[in-house]
Amino acid sequence: MSETVPPADTFWHRPVQELAAQLNSSTAGLASAEAQARLVQVGANVLAVKRKTTALGLFLRQLKSPIVLILLFATLISALLQDWTDAIIILAIVERPQPLSRLVAQLTGS
Repeated sequence: MSETVPPADTFWHRPVQELAAQLNSSTAGLASAEAQARLVQVGANVLAVKRKTTALGLFLRQLKSPIVLILLFATLISALLQDWTDAIIILAIVERPQPLSRLVAQLTGS
């Protein structure tokens, strides 16, 4: 596999002094007056809080995925054939908890 090499002009390849000058700053940081001016100009540096996803919203969003639709169809076929074990297992796979999204919600406080 070939490794992708980032362009030489990316910020992590530049010297700190050059970056500070480009950002109109210094290695000591911004003066209070400049920090206030930038806060007014561009706003606070905070992440936007998303609305909490409900179980129904998550289920409906999952329906956009073809693999989920195939699994739901397999669940329906298993149920029609009265193969309840397979139907329950397939449904459990589709409706498994989303631990990563739960973790992100806990970390962001939403």
